Amino acid sequence: MGHRITLVVIDEYEEKNSKIPNCLTLPRPDGVFMVGQMRKSFCENVCSLGIPTVALDFYQFGLDTDFVLADNFFLGYWAAMELIKKGHEKIGFVGDPLSTSSIADRYFGYVKGMTLANLSVDKSWLISNNDNENHEYTADIGFPSDMPTAFICHCEMAAYFLKLTLENAGLSIPNDVSVIAFDDTDIGRTTMKELTTFNIGRHEIAETALKHMLEQLNSDNKVRGRHYVHSRLIERSSIKDLNVEK
Repeated sequence: MGHRITLVVIDEYEEKNSKIPNCLTLPRPDGVFMVGQMRKSFCENVCSLGIPTVALDFYQFGLDTDFVLADNFFLGYWAAMELIKKGHEKIGFVGDPLSTSSIADRYFGYVKGMTLANLSVDKSWLISNNDNENHEYTADIGFPSDMPTAFICHCEMAAYFLKLTLENAGLSIPNDVSVIAFDDTDIGRTTMKELTTFNIGRHEIAETALKHMLEQLNSDNKVRGRHYVHSRLIERSSIKDLNVEK
């Protein structure tokens, strides 16, 4: 289409200090894709430039732009219902809902599923195995005394480190604990071939983002908002069907 794409990696200093990279002002680009959630103040500074902007894989309240992402709230609900359908009643969640909009929506979708099924959500079943500041994951976490029979992991990397933690405790997937995750990355295709996960349609996210960017470039009156792409469940063997044992 005659457009040139430049990848700009935002470092920690720029994000924390809401510092706009020079390449966004000299020369001024025609449009900006923001990929992955960053601090709201930084995103606000980018949007204040008045450049057509499309955000991918997150949304933030108060930003007047297009957001393209998976319907994470429904996916969290769907994950809970898949486990409940297999007879699980004590279901935990791995991830920090305060860190990103995607994790928050997946968590509250899980809570909806548990609530509608008249199942309790124990606060001790919410655990996190990564640091939000440096993004490093760890297998050095503790489990609740009332151990869930299943966990919903906010991503496949979280599921991998949960697996390491379970193995350190002498437990295995799915014999002792069932696991379901999101994103359909290489982890689920190689390291954890048994992992049941959701494909969030990354190609569709890219295509939809381009569509809305072109619409912004071609019209000042373009209505902006959130745009959800399709996702699909990839069933493998990480969920134990407890109904079979009853």
